[in-house]
Amino acid sequence: MKKHLNPLEKEFLIRQYFNNPDVSLKSFCEANNVSTSPSFPEVSIVFS
Repeated sequence: MKKHLNPLEKEFLIRQYFNNPDVSLKSFCEANNVSTSPSFPEVSIVFS
Protein backbone atom coordinates (compact mmCIF):
# COMPACT_ATOMS: atom_id res chain seq x y z
CA MET A 1 0.00 0.00 0.00
CA LYS A 2 1.32 3.41 -0.92
CA LYS A 3 1.58 6.16 1.65
CA HIS A 4 -0.37 9.41 1.69
CA LEU A 5 1.78 12.54 1.57
CA ASN A 6 1.09 16.00 2.90
CA PRO A 7 1.51 18.96 0.48
CA LEU A 8 5.05 19.77 1.68
CA GLU A 9 6.20 16.20 1.13
CA LYS A 10 4.65 16.22 -2.34
CA GLU A 11 6.38 19.49 -3.22
CA PHE A 12 9.71 18.12 -1.96
CA LEU A 13 9.41 14.96 -4.07
CA ILE A 14 8.38 16.94 -7.17
CA ARG A 15 11.41 19.21 -6.81
CA GLN A 16 13.68 16.22 -6.22
CA TYR A 17 12.38 14.52 -9.36
CA PHE A 18 12.72 17.58 -11.60
CA ASN A 19 16.26 18.27 -10.34
CA ASN A 20 17.42 14.78 -11.36
CA PRO A 21 16.73 14.26 -15.09
CA ASP A 22 18.61 10.92 -15.18
CA VAL A 23 15.90 9.09 -13.20
CA SER A 24 12.74 7.77 -14.83
CA LEU A 25 9.39 8.59 -13.24
CA LYS A 26 8.59 4.93 -12.60
CA SER A 27 11.87 4.17 -10.81
CA PHE A 28 11.65 7.41 -8.82
CA CYS A 29 8.13 6.57 -7.64
CA GLU A 30 9.13 3.02 -6.72
CA ALA A 31 12.13 4.26 -4.73
CA ASN A 32 9.95 6.72 -2.80
CA ASN A 33 7.00 4.32 -2.38
CA VAL A 34 4.64 6.57 -4.36
CA SER A 35 1.95 5.28 -6.69
CA THR A 36 2.21 6.06 -10.41
CA SER A 37 -1.45 5.33 -11.09
CA PRO A 38 -3.93 8.20 -10.95
CA SER A 39 -5.93 8.55 -7.75
CA PHE A 40 -9.09 9.23 -9.70
CA PRO A 41 -9.17 7.13 -12.90
CA GLU A 42 -12.33 8.82 -14.16
CA VAL A 43 -10.49 12.17 -14.21
CA SER A 44 -7.70 10.78 -16.39
CA ILE A 45 -10.30 9.44 -18.83
CA VAL A 46 -11.90 12.89 -19.14
CA PHE A 47 -8.56 14.60 -19.79
CA SER A 48 -7.10 12.00 -22.16
